[in-house]
Amino acid sequence: MSVNSGNSVVSMPASARMRRWRQRSAPLLVWTACVALLVIVSRQRAHYVDGIGLAEGQTSTIAPAVDGTLESVSIDLFAEIEAGQIVAVMNDAIVRAELDVASAELGRLGAVLTAERRKLETDQSDRQLATLDDVRRFRMNEEDARLKYLDMTVQQETNTVELERLRVEMDRYRSLVAQNIGEAQQYDQTRLRYETLKKETEENTKAIAAAKQQLEQAIARRTERESRPLDPASEDFLLPVRSELDVQQARIQEIRERRAQLVLRSPIGGQVTQLLRGPGETVLAGDPVLVIADRTSHRVVAYLKEGAAQRVQPGAEVLLKSQGRPEISARSTVARMGAGIEDLPPAAQSMPLITQRGYPVLIDTIAPGTFIPGERITVRIRSNL
Repeated sequence: MSVNSGNSVVSMPASARMRRWRQRSAPLLVWTACVALLVIVSRQRAHYVDGIGLAEGQTSTIAPAVDGTLESVSIDLFAEIEAGQIVAVMNDAIVRAELDVASAELGRLGAVLTAERRKLETDQSDRQLATLDDVRRFRMNEEDARLKYLDMTVQQETNTVELERLRVEMDRYRSLVAQNIGEAQQYDQTRLRYETLKKETEENTKAIAAAKQQLEQAIARRTERESRPLDPASEDFLLPVRSELDVQQARIQEIRERRAQLVLRSPIGGQVTQLLRGPGETVLAGDPVLVIADRTSHRVVAYLKEGAAQRVQPGAEVLLKSQGRPEISARSTVARMGAGIEDLPPAAQSMPLITQRGYPVLIDTIAPGTFIPGERITVRIRSNL
């Protein structure tokens, strides 16, 4: 570039020309970049929907399935427990009495079978009744095997009831010793009784399995013999005993199921948050005894603004970030959408005095331990629209 100065032309230095160009063009470039950045940001925002969520905590209320009295509660408030752990035991006096009755009835039927066996041995002196005696012997062996199996089952159920009671008692004594308010000797005595009975129960389990196998073999032998032609005189002389054993077998199964209902177990691992009943109290079936809460959350319930709800679909990607712990975040997907607009829970409202409404969205498959139940979560969902 040159400038006229009289009759001579003076050229502008290159540095000056560059400086003038920057002064004229730089503002335009800055404004252009700002507009482009604004467009990019607005487009990104248009592809995301923001909301507030709460980490959902799983809770479980433990209640008995039958009416009765609480014999013992083996845990305390805020105690940590595992899934399947025994938390309380109902009084088992009725079940024990029923098991005693069943055992006595099996003893009576055993005496009847003994008498019939002696009669059979007396009749075997008559060679003409060889076929009849053969059929009777197989039937007698089957009922003997079944009686033995049922008798061992009743004894095992009785031992199981006592074992569960000792286990709860042992856990309670152990807790007292740990708190320096219980006697170690009492705990050791209970533990020894528990371990002895447990070993006996384990051995009986194997014996019962063997007795069941012998019963099945006896049934197979009797069935095979009866498949051959029989003398019309070979009427099932043990039919009354067989019928009574059928009744006892069904009764024992019923007692076993009722016995299992007396032991209250936790379906989840977590922490005891409420103790509603104590030992010695009478409770009805379904009455809550205690409440257990999972210490970790597996899913989040988010709430979106009404206008943004239509822009989210199941399967959309989600970014989750803890409000109280900004360094904690996770990624997941939308599992299901709510049925309609509803009031936000108090913990999710930013202005408690004003009722806020939103569209609920369920987000699951979050790694356990990421969020704490009840924690407020900032939710950002990718929109497909």
